Amino acid sequence: MVVFSTNLNPHDLADEAFLRRIQTKVLLEDVDAEVFDQIFQRVVEAQQAPCEPGCAEYLRERCLAAGSKHLRACYPLDIYRLVKAIGEYEGRPIWMNRANIDRAVGLYFAKRVDAAAINCRGPGMPGPFPTAECRTCWSSRRSTREMAAPDAALGRPAPGRDERLPSRHP
Repeated sequence: MVVFSTNLNPHDLADEAFLRRIQTKVLLEDVDAEVFDQIFQRVVEAQQAPCEPGCAEYLRERCLAAGSKHLRACYPLDIYRLVKAIGEYEGRPIWMNRANIDRAVGLYFAKRVDAAAINCRGPGMPGPFPTAECRTCWSSRRSTREMAAPDAALGRPAPGRDERLPSRHP
């Protein structure tokens, strides 16, 4: 059995002949607020997870605020699993509260990060956020191929991985 799952329009992924060969297709539509809250309640009850009052509504608001245009039926269970994984990793009890939901939603709806934002701020500039100096630092770096070429021409091995990649400054 082969299962495909996507939130994209199938016609954007494959031609009509290919799609005809997939005989069974199931559309899972977005859910409204009431159904979302019911799914959340079922998840916490099935998992026997203690839950702070108002968490279903809070999760719904956080999902929409994080950039989701629609509520999906998978969000409550996915967020619960992240809360559980974080709690197990940190050796804490699993508890559905606003703080744990915030952490899980932040991981679940990860945003793209500009390459310059990867903790490189230059000497003496701690922190994870990019600055103009950081962008200059990144844009002035030579590519791996450019760095390896002179060494190869001289018969020396290329620099190690740590020497080629921008370092994280303290």
